[in-house]
Amino acid sequence: MKKLFICALAAVTVCAASPACKKEDPTVKEKRSGWLLSAPAYMDGTLSYRTYNTGMGLEFDPQKSAGELQVIQGTSRDGFETYLEKVEKNGYDEVVRTETNGNLHVEYEKDGQILYTYYVENLKEARVIEDAFSAKETDVEYVYELQDGETTTVYQYALMNNPLGNNDGSTPYPDNGMFYIFRQANGNLILIDGGDMTQATDTATTALLDFLYQITGKAKTEKLTVSAIMISHAHPDHKGFIHKLVQNHSANLSIERAFYNPPFWQADEACGADYVAFGKLLKEKFPNIQYVKPHTGQSIQLGEVQMDVLLTHEDLLIPNVAQTMITNFNNSTTVVKYTVQGKTLLQLGDFIGTGNSQERFLQMYKNGTSYPALKADIVQVGHHAMNRMAALYEAIGARYAFVPAADCDFDAYEGQVPDCYQTTINDVIAANADVELYFQSRKTCAFTIAKDGSISISQTDILGADSGYADLFAPYQAFQK
Repeated sequence: MKKLFICALAAVTVCAASPACKKEDPTVKEKRSGWLLSAPAYMDGTLSYRTYNTGMGLEFDPQKSAGELQVIQGTSRDGFETYLEKVEKNGYDEVVRTETNGNLHVEYEKDGQILYTYYVENLKEARVIEDAFSAKETDVEYVYELQDGETTTVYQYALMNNPLGNNDGSTPYPDNGMFYIFRQANGNLILIDGGDMTQATDTATTALLDFLYQITGKAKTEKLTVSAIMISHAHPDHKGFIHKLVQNHSANLSIERAFYNPPFWQADEACGADYVAFGKLLKEKFPNIQYVKPHTGQSIQLGEVQMDVLLTHEDLLIPNVAQTMITNFNNSTTVVKYTVQGKTLLQLGDFIGTGNSQERFLQMYKNGTSYPALKADIVQVGHHAMNRMAALYEAIGARYAFVPAADCDFDAYEGQVPDCYQTTINDVIAANADVELYFQSRKTCAFTIAKDGSISISQTDILGADSGYADLFAPYQAFQK
């Protein structure tokens, strides 16, 4: 993703001295029937008949809207750039812009409030978002360049799973959960999702804390610096360990940033109250934490880790027809591509691609007959390998796959659960015959990336598991491709 920075200082200096600048520009105050935001009106295309609540912020408080969004259909790149000019004439300062696959994304700031805008070329659509809670992108970024001998490691952290891949109550463990960790070259951490609370027992959480000290090389008298937490979506199996770390071990942590974009109707989900409690606890323990509600097109640099936002629930609105094409809450996932030294991890979270959302996602990034923006070295298989998305996996073409599911051969699942697990894994294999698959239920997998971009892979046994957990998997052979 190409990030473009524009310096406007010289133009402002010239403008201040120019009599022509004192003439009133009629486009600045131009109004439009049906324009419902307080931001300047978008004059091209067809407006959505309503605005959309973009959801909640840091504290997951359903009483506090993070902002409003309006969609414009049937517009063009020229129409969008004309709008950007109008925004700037209304006193908004450009923070940053990015461009990928002909899609243009620009963040503005005025009086401490963020206005985020983006245009998708293949859809001929624009979105204008008034973001009430996010910090400026440039305020949360920092850059670190690897030195000779330094490395960055991304872990798929092992979680306790039901070996039969279901939630039938036969074990205390779910068939889901996922947890990814970046150990940065400077010893900082990025924590992504975090598993279910049933997986994050007190014993397992203490073992995780020991693991984090081990991989960072810090003494236990020091605080662990968490550059960021990222939650893909607000289901309960995606924040358990982070919640327990904050609840039980906040004195050992310094959490600097939080990234997540929950839709407003998360409050209607059964897990909503649990996330509200988590958000309040996070704010209480780390009052200076910076929050960003990720929007499509943002490219945020956290040290040597680049975080490119490819999809959010905001992309799946159906203007003038219904509120959203998300009929399953898993599709509210924020899809992110992480890049370190040229190597990429595409995190799909629980995205399942139903309701034409897979087709829309692909269309956003189609370039001729391929999807270069979606290509990745590593893919996190979506929704615990429960849903088929063959076209998406083909577009990604990953050499490695993280599978957040129980590590058992297909035969173990016969007659136990639907065949979705087998068919999904076969789709991933079909996308790249050389793919290597790594499951989460038995071992933590570490991908260590060197300054030259080379990858070394290692695995270690699950930590902090309950007594007898290993016996559950003893009858089942680990997956073999």
